[in-house]
Amino acid sequence: MNLFRKKVKKNLIHLGYFCGLLSGLLWAIAGISYEKLYTDFPMFNAFALNIIILFIAEFVLLLLICSYLAKEKLLPHLNYISVIAVIGGLCGGPIGMLFYLQSLQSIGVSYTATISISYPIIASILSIKFLSVKTSKKTIFSFILIILLIIPIMYQDEKVDISYWGIFFALFCALCWAVEIVISSYVMRYYQSEQTYLFRQAGSSLGYFIIIIFQLVYGSYFVPLDFNVFNDINLWKLELIVILSSGFSYFFYYKAIGILNPIRAMALNITYSLWAVILSAVIFSKEISMILIAIGFVVLVNVFIVARGEKK
Repeated sequence: MNLFRKKVKKNLIHLGYFCGLLSGLLWAIAGISYEKLYTDFPMFNAFALNIIILFIAEFVLLLLICSYLAKEKLLPHLNYISVIAVIGGLCGGPIGMLFYLQSLQSIGVSYTATISISYPIIASILSIKFLSVKTSKKTIFSFILIILLIIPIMYQDEKVDISYWGIFFALFCALCWAVEIVISSYVMRYYQSEQTYLFRQAGSSLGYFIIIIFQLVYGSYFVPLDFNVFNDINLWKLELIVILSSGFSYFFYYKAIGILNPIRAMALNITYSLWAVILSAVIFSKEISMILIAIGFVVLVNVFIVARGEKK
């Protein structure tokens, strides 16, 4: 019986690793697809369309997870903790994505990914401060080392004008993601990962809806929209990839948090920066030197050291 329980627990942990890595891969796909969308359709307001599409995607995912929980009779009750979870979704969803997309347009996916992966360090510090989570200095050091190792990988052959606003957007995005993970960690003490994801989707959908209404009334992001571009099938292919990859990335991320713990999940999720380089090389035929491959291997090893070293 003990052997069976150990085997089940081991398989569950492996599932957590898989979900964490998959969340990183899907997030890299979303980032590359958005950058390509912005590059291939420079005369089109890609930002405006993505805000609208992301709202639709988040709302559809909200309905799906709500339907699933209702079927399983797991719909959570509303209380002050659920309100906190909604606020977390608001931070990590529309607010974080707003600055992430702006940063992508300003400094590209490589620089944005490199800066934004600092969110685990911020989240670890916030967890220690507000949740009394015991995170070892070794873990913090490992996160810093991972980021330092990733920097030369991300900057290979990167030719882009550096914007201070782009850097600020990426840093603020990292802060928003860190706040979301801290809030989600707290909420998962009372709710399952799927239930927490439900609240997260509610907050995210609400935030995108507010942004759309505000911009339609006061803003300029949605003016003008070149509707002729909607006839291009490549636009819809890219949009579909952005929607599916970003939406499911969050789902698998929350699943990894629920199975493992926030620190371990973050360590696996930030591999999206490596995935971005690999996919860019495959899609855009960029060369990757043996040195960068070696650095990438060391990063992955360090990621799994953090993932295995932190207890549930």
